[in-house]
Amino acid sequence: MTDEAAKPFSRAPLREKILQLAKDTDQTIDHVTKDAVLYAGFDEEKAKGLIANFRDFMEQKQDELLALEILYKGRWKDRHLTYQAIKDLAEAMAQPPFHIAPEMLWKAYARLEAGRVKGADAQRLLTDLISLVRFTVGTWNELEPFPDEAERRFQGWLQARQAGASPFNAAQVEWLTLFKERIASASSIDLDDLDQTPFAQKGGPSRAVQVFGKDLHAILDELNEVLVA
Repeated sequence: MTDEAAKPFSRAPLREKILQLAKDTDQTIDHVTKDAVLYAGFDEEKAKGLIANFRDFMEQKQDELLALEILYKGRWKDRHLTYQAIKDLAEAMAQPPFHIAPEMLWKAYARLEAGRVKGADAQRLLTDLISLVRFTVGTWNELEPFPDEAERRFQGWLQARQAGASPFNAAQVEWLTLFKERIASASSIDLDDLDQTPFAQKGGPSRAVQVFGKDLHAILDELNEVLVA
């Protein structure tokens, strides 16, 4: 039976046809050599153009947007940067003729000034716009996610206060850390925020007043400026 089944393959033309088909369909998979990506982004000229576009945007909108009045022009008196102001800034950037996406602007800076840019591939927060404006204006020497900048500024401020005549106690430091985290994610904090999570779970505004006394409002204002200015 085996000999009978093998008879067709004894013909030379059939064997040659099978070999040719195998050769034509054969694939070699390279598990060693990897494709090299030279640059997964945009070129230097495009990066420069995007940054120039952002500078033009700030110049044109500096008197229209609260976020730019505060961050770009330094008008801090009697006000602080709100989350709504940051949202308004993001929406204005996205409108024609500018069409500026924060994540692309961040990558443009990473393309041109890699040594001074951190977190280019991180997921962007809305508050990262604070870092972008500050870096573009030149008031911050490095571009990094705003929560990282806020953390460093907070630690410097806290260290200075703890070395002073009236250091904070453990309960106060715990609340201050929560204040810092709110500013990092929402750009500012005020007394109304203390009714929300996570402050409400710790006793809300009444507990905060017990912890800080009459200094509570001044401390919130100070943190708003220290972490963002």
